[in-house]
Amino acid sequence: MLRTSFWAIVISCSFVSLSSAGVTHITSIANETNGLVEFRNFENPDKRGHNASVPRGKTVGIEQVDAWIPWADSQQDLDDGKYLRFKFKKTQKDGSTSERTIYVWQSKGSIRCSEALVHSPDTPAVPGVGQEDGRRKVVFKSDGTFEFFKTE
Repeated sequence: MLRTSFWAIVISCSFVSLSSAGVTHITSIANETNGLVEFRNFENPDKRGHNASVPRGKTVGIEQVDAWIPWADSQQDLDDGKYLRFKFKKTQKDGSTSERTIYVWQSKGSIRCSEALVHSPDTPAVPGVGQEDGRRKVVFKSDGTFEFFKTE
């Protein structure tokens, strides 16, 4: 009598992508500078809420700003447009102004920012609430700084 045994091997795999860990949603921009703040989402630039111009002294809400911060875990992701760009004017003590450009993306649990569109493990988190996930208001100040705040 011939006996045959069959063994079933079940392999269970789960793939977790760090780039889809948490959704961070920009829903408001406040401009406390003396000039214009310009916002653009380069991942989906033609979508409603992904481009905004905020006049000095004004705040715009979700009716004008409604964008998720893209995930970029490599330089190639940034080269492919997975970032937000903010341009704003900084007023100097002597009254002169200079333009500042900030690029923003999510990577490995944090919202990152840089004045150069370069991906690096040393890229700092944004000032304020720099952890990914949830809604954020971004405030641009007359001294050239900016800060992210958590909102409901």
